[in-house]
Amino acid sequence: MVTVDELRRSDVGFVLAFVRVDLLAPVRYPGEVDVAIGVASIGRTSLHYESALFQDSQVVAVSRATVAVRDTATATALVIGPSVRAALEPLMLREPGCARR
Repeated sequence: MVTVDELRRSDVGFVLAFVRVDLLAPVRYPGEVDVAIGVASIGRTSLHYESALFQDSQVVAVSRATVAVRDTATATALVIGPSVRAALEPLMLREPGCARR
């Protein structure tokens, strides 16, 4: 079980296992955007993030991503421990689902 302190070890890695981006409107370039991101849920060995991209106060894209926690030396999954869950708690979304369609 991985702890917050152990996340800094060189043999603990993160693998982007899934990503989905839905473009909802054109994004002007060059231009400025704001991004809101939060943790949608925490699984046994992975984290699920959701984000929204805003331009001129309009939502122009939403995304969902899954990041797996891995032991890079053995290529096996690491169980997310209570200290990691507690550290992520303030980043949890109140109403996840912005990127689900």
